[in-house]
Amino acid sequence: MAAKSLFEKAASQYGNFRKSNNSLTLCPNNYRFFFQDTGDRITCTNTYTGDSFLEVDEDTDAGKICRFISRQLESINPGLPPARMLGGNGKDFETLLMEEAGRLSKQGVLTMSRYGTMSTMVEGEWRPVPSLPDFEGVVHGGSQFIIEAKVCSQNKLRFQKQFIKHKQVQHMLDRSDFEVPCFVLIHFNERLGATFYEPPFTVAVPVERERMGGWKGWEAYAGLSAAEKKANKEGEPLTRELALKIGTRVEWHLPKRCTKPRPSLSFVPLADGS
Repeated sequence: MAAKSLFEKAASQYGNFRKSNNSLTLCPNNYRFFFQDTGDRITCTNTYTGDSFLEVDEDTDAGKICRFISRQLESINPGLPPARMLGGNGKDFETLLMEEAGRLSKQGVLTMSRYGTMSTMVEGEWRPVPSLPDFEGVVHGGSQFIIEAKVCSQNKLRFQKQFIKHKQVQHMLDRSDFEVPCFVLIHFNERLGATFYEPPFTVAVPVERERMGGWKGWEAYAGLSAAEKKANKEGEPLTRELALKIGTRVEWHLPKRCTKPRPSLSFVPLADGS
């Protein structure tokens, strides 16, 4: 049996691959994308953005072909493409969120600020205590909201105290009991491997108790025993697929008189319900 071509390896991950003419046909939202391997290039004929192609050379692998296919399909998504790669410590992401909140504050839509750093006196010294979530804000009309922002370069967001604090999750659960909208806002960076590609996206995942329709992982992680927390026991991870299933995809945009695209904060419910 002949070995699979690179294009067949990539195309088989999307379905509808036809071996007879080395082609792949996809129709997201009724837009037809026809991909074909012609030997020296992978061509794409579509009804939305026009034709394009990927040159095939010695550096081309199945992952890069997956990236080409995925980026053509992404072209039908509303808004601007999300950032391909943000710094892993999340500071760039947080800066973009504060800039967007500042713009909305001038419009009288909402105001948002960082939670203050907390300290406690231990043996005569002030020492920092586990932090609260990154941001808290108020929409016009008086309703509070809370956001913990994360950047993830893996296929899942791991729940360990070096990535997300138990106290942060517990604080959001407690506030959600009083109907405060709370979110873990995650930017998943682009991932490219020799055999796969995962596009970047931003998603707002609500934090609330399971009885209120929330993800069971929140309470399970916040409710770990003191011994389990000390041992840094890991909670159930939040995969990319699960985050999209239980969260809301966040669009990116470039407002007027702004120089950098940034995520929209439209997932925050306004006081009038919009």
